[in-house]
Amino acid sequence: MEVIFRVDSSIEIGTGHVMRCLTLAKLLRDRGAAISFICRDLPNNISSYIENKGFAVHLLKNRKTASKNMQKFNRHSHWLTVPWKEDVENTKEILKAKKIIDWLIVDHYSLDKYWESEMRPYTKNIMVIDDLYDREHDCDLLLNQNLLIKTCPYSGLVPAYCKIFHGPKYSLLREEFRKEKRRKRNGRVQRILIFFGGCDVTNETKKAIEAILMLSTDLKVDVIVGKANEFNEEIRKICSTNRSFTLLSQIENMAEMMSKADLAIGGCGTAAWERCYLGLPTLVITVAHNQEESAESLGKRNAVRVVGKSSNVTKEDLAKELNNILNNPIEIREMSNSALALLEDHEKCLQKLLNAIIEERN
Repeated sequence: MEVIFRVDSSIEIGTGHVMRCLTLAKLLRDRGAAISFICRDLPNNISSYIENKGFAVHLLKNRKTASKNMQKFNRHSHWLTVPWKEDVENTKEILKAKKIIDWLIVDHYSLDKYWESEMRPYTKNIMVIDDLYDREHDCDLLLNQNLLIKTCPYSGLVPAYCKIFHGPKYSLLREEFRKEKRRKRNGRVQRILIFFGGCDVTNETKKAIEAILMLSTDLKVDVIVGKANEFNEEIRKICSTNRSFTLLSQIENMAEMMSKADLAIGGCGTAAWERCYLGLPTLVITVAHNQEESAESLGKRNAVRVVGKSSNVTKEDLAKELNNILNNPIEIREMSNSALALLEDHEKCLQKLLNAIIEERN
């Protein structure tokens, strides 16, 4: 079985789309699939990381500035940096060189049914990984890991024959998380984990550090950043002045670090489901528009406490929320239990998703 992923990463896009595609790629490779990636060579992309994981990457040339001829179809059209028809032709050139493609898996907010329809002659099946409900898709299978916010959210947006897998129980969690012991927190906080994704363009990491420093605590704090974080040096200097803080970069044992923590401070992207799976209570600051809906849904289910949007939350606001939660062990315990419950049948559901991909390859 031959599978090709179309996914990008950059400072603006972040690294989460690539990371979840890598998880699926490894799962399919373990089942005998030949895997490769198509990525545009955007600034601060992590294509080399994909290659380091043993996958071939076909790089599409990037323009230094976004095309003036680009049409804006949705909020994220500019992520592509080229007109969608140009991306179609670029991608076709790679697909034409392949004899048989069983699945083209697309994880990109810029792409929709028009782009996907152009790929039909070159692949047997198309899968879309999505978090939004803002455009139509021409696909055979769609995965949305977020909590269901309404009945049939993709009604009219996908073909009638499309198989839809919706909800955190289908989350693409890396093997390290699935192997890590899940535990309920007892409400006592001794260790905090700070992680705002691989890029953190608004430097929420610094905000979280400063909020903790405003409190008189003896907490141990693990600060995790990605290599693409442009504020790494600034964060390193702050952490070096306090022995309670440990700074870690581009780690391979995130599950272990989350498991050790009693409370987290972070965004509501891919890592949200990793934290929920391990029962880690979290203070959430949304760092992008596409995180707000998930944060609201998780907040309503008491799986996280939502502090607010990054543009509205100050370090003083965060310090106040943190102080409040540290003095409320009952809420921490309830948050942990609620988070664990969301992904209770995860392994069974993940296997169901994988079987659907493998069985439909013909």
